[in-house]
Formats: sequence, C-alpha cells, structure tokens
Amino acid sequence: MRGGVDLVKQNAGWTDPMYQNLPHIERANVQVGDLLLTVSTGSTDLTDHVGMYIDATHMIQSGACPNGSGVCVRGIDWSRVVAIVRPRY
Repeated sequence: MRGGVDLVKQNAGWTDPMYQNLPHIERANVQVGDLLLTVSTGSTDLTDHVGMYIDATHMIQSGACPNGSGVCVRGIDWSRVVAIVRPRY
C-alpha cells in the first residue's frame, strides 16, 4: 500500500462519489487499506463516513474520535457498512 492516491482525480472526493466511482470489493476479499463506506443510523444519505480497513474488527477514521482527537482506531460496525471500495493505486 502506498500513500498519495488522489481521490478527486478518480472522481471520488467524497463518500457517495467513492461509492459510485471506485471498484467495490466483497467482504471476503477486503484488504488492509480498503475503504469502508458507512452510513449513520437515521441518515438519508447513501453513505456519510469512510474508514480505512485495518483488520476484521478495526478501522482508522478521522473525526468522531474520543477526546476530540483527529484520527483514531475504532471498531467496525459491519451493520453500517454500505460498501467496501478499493482506490486505484
């Protein structure tokens, strides 16, 4: 995995465009670095948050972290995962 993927150039600069423009991955094939697109309870959006897959139970996310920290490791609530997408490296 490498950094520096320009999601805007891939027409995927936000969660719904990520859903629409990046390759979808089956859960059985998820790899470290894939993006988990989720939706909050009660949201009317298709997707409203993204986290980066670490393992079957954890993801890295920004925002909504305890104690106001900017980036954190959180548990994955698979019931809220709308899609798994893989940026083109």
